[in-house]
Amino acid sequence: MRCEASGCIVAALSLAAALLGGCRDRPLSTPQGPDLTQLVAAYDAPGGVLNQGVLIDAIGYYLEHRDELEELGIDSELILAVKRTFEADVDTGKASGELGVRREGLSVLSDGFLVIRRVCRGWDDAGVDARVNGELDLTATFTADGPDPVVWGGARQCRYRFGGRRVLLDAASDAEEPAIRLHLGDDIGFGDVGKKPVLFSLDLRASLDDFSIPVQIDFRVTATSLLEVRVPAAVIPGAGGDVVLEYAGGALIGARAKNGHFNCDPLALKCVSDDGAPLGS
Repeated sequence: MRCEASGCIVAALSLAAALLGGCRDRPLSTPQGPDLTQLVAAYDAPGGVLNQGVLIDAIGYYLEHRDELEELGIDSELILAVKRTFEADVDTGKASGELGVRREGLSVLSDGFLVIRRVCRGWDDAGVDARVNGELDLTATFTADGPDPVVWGGARQCRYRFGGRRVLLDAASDAEEPAIRLHLGDDIGFGDVGKKPVLFSLDLRASLDDFSIPVQIDFRVTATSLLEVRVPAAVIPGAGGDVVLEYAGGALIGARAKNGHFNCDPLALKCVSDDGAPLGS
């Protein structure tokens, strides 16, 4: 266990039996995470057609979910937990010889998985205590080259402050899938978490200064803090599919759809294509 002022991380590492010098009769089974392939594809190539009417409806969806997207700081808390674990607890050097625990971390020589328990930062400076602060529980699989794309898990009474306000996260009681599902990006190294766009798919209960906020949404955050929000087809029936809005600092700056990428004026709520053509009505 390693504890810091900002929280505490416990990482349990499972590797194949061959790396453990035959201590086990058979390898431990690597857990299988949720399949986020279709959701990633919906961000990379949204299927809806954007026009001015669809844009206005899509912006309405963002405004309805603005607190979940902008006020809770969930993305920074989750990325911090995963990033610090892979950077600090895993020695990425491909040294030869037996697996051993080193001061700088655990040497990764084969496939395995990490169970990450991060004690949340809490609402005051009373110290790191899971019973008071709550925790995040995540599972990540990896190879010798780096993390696999998908990380998943849940939250239990996780308390922290964001922007000076008190945030509480907990798993939704009726969730059928893991409450937290992340896609870190393909082909990343242990020190590259957050350098590619990270997709978040969440089913949580949250409160912000005691105001209850259901968090049932997905979004993606780039390394430059660009927020991408997928607007589901059901919310914008005129689009015939999903569209993706792009926000920077709470301002709409772009949109992606089947009919192209658009640059948007956040004040006028007007968008033009990359080649300057105005968005149709």
